[in-house]
Amino acid sequence: MPIIKGFITNSILSFYTYYLCSLKNIKKLTKFIRIMKNNTQIFRPSKGKNIILLLGCLVLLAFGFLIKEEKALIAWAGIIFFGLCLIVAILNLFANSSYLKL
Repeated sequence: MPIIKGFITNSILSFYTYYLCSLKNIKKLTKFIRIMKNNTQIFRPSKGKNIILLLGCLVLLAFGFLIKEEKALIAWAGIIFFGLCLIVAILNLFANSSYLKL
């Protein structure tokens, strides 16, 4: 559904831009462009959720080391996966390391 919604939004914006250009109303067009340029939002990850992710990865990583003797393949898969998750969680704790800009 977001793809269709984005397509419809882009189509409406394109039609509106075409309409403004066809009327040769430059004042309205520049106002519209200025509004669209200033309409950016930045979303940053929550520090609390990243700390919970970090603790969860540590627990599951420790669990992988505990079962290494009994089920080696499953244990190593868990160690590798949750080790990588732990690295991502640590990197996300740094300021400006990840964000979404719309």
